[in-house]
Amino acid sequence: MGKRRGTIMVVDDRPEVRLFFEEALSLEGFTVAAVGSGYEALAALEKGRPDVIFLDLKMPGMDGIETLRRIKEKDARARVVIVTAYPDVETAREAMALGASDYLGKPCSLALLLQVADEHLGQLAVPPSRRA
Repeated sequence: MGKRRGTIMVVDDRPEVRLFFEEALSLEGFTVAAVGSGYEALAALEKGRPDVIFLDLKMPGMDGIETLRRIKEKDARARVVIVTAYPDVETAREAMALGASDYLGKPCSLALLLQVADEHLGQLAVPPSRRA
């Protein structure tokens, strides 16, 4: 498989989830930054903008919905993919209304993560006037 180019931030309070994302996506050629809270994500965004953010919903302190809201306040174009072990229709609607790019349930396969990352990276390469 060819090397991908793109940066991904993973925001999840569980170290084993961050490690899985970081190792799996790095092996596929992505540059990955993994942080353990919404606060850490916002601080990391001050230093640079990833191409795609995979964001957990259920986290202590600042939850994923509030983190999404603050990310979108800083950068309305940020591509944020919600990844949650507790998917429900109401939360999905709220996340999408706040600007989430996608919504995935955990566990999800590596193939699906790669597909979603590639889709969002591909959209970055298309001029905005051509996006549907």
